[in-house]
Amino acid sequence: RPTSRTHPPVCGGVWWCMATPFLQKMDAPLVAIGLCTDVQGGAKPDATSKDDPTRVLRYSEAASLLGEAVDYFRATGSLSLVLHCGDIIDGRDDEETDLEDLAAVLAHFRRLVDADTAVCHVIGNHCLKHIPRVKLHQELGLGADGYYAKPLCPGWTLLVLDTTELSVHAGWPEGSPEHAAAQAYLSAHAGEPRMQR
Repeated sequence: RPTSRTHPPVCGGVWWCMATPFLQKMDAPLVAIGLCTDVQGGAKPDATSKDDPTRVLRYSEAASLLGEAVDYFRATGSLSLVLHCGDIIDGRDDEETDLEDLAAVLAHFRRLVDADTAVCHVIGNHCLKHIPRVKLHQELGLGADGYYAKPLCPGWTLLVLDTTELSVHAGWPEGSPEHAAAQAYLSAHAGEPRMQR
């Protein structure tokens, strides 16, 4: 365990999965995956959530907590890959500052790659606040469209989807066919209980 925090280790937007208990119960697992999501890294002050005033967004702790997660993943020594499930940064002021934040967070993930652990990323809407979609794909090592497959072991393949493809928060330029399709979807489903803008 990376710290004395209570189990499960969830803090500051960094979530990770403890694979060790499962590894101890199996002689030879087919695959072991470390998961983390919503790092939402950014060189900006902590803030109160707009959706829940009792929740504090601790941007100042994101990098150190991700560092702890990476240390834990590296210490297991047996992960097939680490999957980050989106919102690697929160989005700050403009493309330049967002790219700075992205570089700082990716430096932690590079420590896994340097230790021969593959890292896969999923795009999140926060990642696209100011970084053009094509640039984000390049920085995260994704294909042209954000969808890709990663063979894990015989009979198992990880399929990564772009869950931001149909969204007005997906980095599509206003007036583009993609942005128009997202707007049309929002209009067609306006008022439905599970719709979010």
